[in-house]
Amino acid sequence: MEKRAIQIDKGDNVAVVAQPVDTGETVLIVEKAQTIKALESIRTGHKIAIAPIANGELIIKYGIPIGRATQDIAVGNWVHVHNVEDITEELCNRYTKEYRQRGKQ
Repeated sequence: MEKRAIQIDKGDNVAVVAQPVDTGETVLIVEKAQTIKALESIRTGHKIAIAPIANGELIIKYGIPIGRATQDIAVGNWVHVHNVEDITEELCNRYTKEYRQRGKQ
């Protein structure tokens, strides 16, 4: 049975699976009409890589960075805390700096 995943923004490199996915199952990325093979089991609501993500590269969801890959992530891999670094503080510092610079203009 083909499973489905939702790519929230066209710039995302991950999609959210709409039902549990087992290793080897085909996943349809609805917005792209693209299918990929799940390389591992993924629980409902979790992310699947829809593009190769290199170690150190940003994880993009909602069209914005949500973390950084801690290892190479292949298309079809589960994307979660085991392979993603939390960059909340880094992003907050960056956004604060950008906001303050806009106020000086």
